[in-house]
Amino acid sequence: MQGRQGKGDPRNRPPGQSVSPMNGTGRVRAVSPGKPEPDLLTGKIQAFTNEHRAMPQRPAGMRRLDTPPATPRVARPLRKEEEPKKLRRKFLVWGTAFVICAIIGGFVGYGVFQFFQGVSFSSGPSTVAVDFLDAVSKGNYDQAYLNLGPSITLKTGQDEFRQEGQALDTAYGTVQSYSEVKDSATQPDDHTMVFTYELKRGKIQKPYQIHITLSQTKDGGWKVSDYGSTLGPNQNSSGS
Repeated sequence: MQGRQGKGDPRNRPPGQSVSPMNGTGRVRAVSPGKPEPDLLTGKIQAFTNEHRAMPQRPAGMRRLDTPPATPRVARPLRKEEEPKKLRRKFLVWGTAFVICAIIGGFVGYGVFQFFQGVSFSSGPSTVAVDFLDAVSKGNYDQAYLNLGPSITLKTGQDEFRQEGQALDTAYGTVQSYSEVKDSATQPDDHTMVFTYELKRGKIQKPYQIHITLSQTKDGGWKVSDYGSTLGPNQNSSGS
């Protein structure tokens, strides 16, 4: 069944006749001569020189603008590039600050290293010196002899050392107390430490001092290499 065909049906139009599209406004624009337009029914392209095309109708309520809006659009801010001189100045300032911090950090690190190295170095010989004097104060001269280095043991045997110590205990009394003299530790070289101790014996009134020298052995340990001519008081410091 064929559909109804009205007078306005493009199919009732004779072949070769094109339809001028209109939007009811009466406003048309001329098509440039020589530009072909396709036929709506046949699809064939025909050249028309006087054909006009309707302009699109303006939506209702839209106001026509003949001039640009009063408020201009805000332009995107341009990125301000720094001048080469300012950049060089910044690099110079930051570079100088970095060098200064590196120098200060180096000095601080070196000082901390030297401090801990000194503490570590002196703790070994100090421990041996305390162990030696602790054995002497207890009358345990065999234990004290174990802390002596070859510079003493090659000249003095263990029995001789014990007899000398016992003789001092009989003459001046046993060692009641001993303490290191403040800030007395010295380091003559990298493998030697010297400490000054003050001893108090039971039969004399005044305490006396002795200098204990410790030397580092090949295996890294420490031994007493010298404690003077005797562990007892000398004539100037002896009491009644």
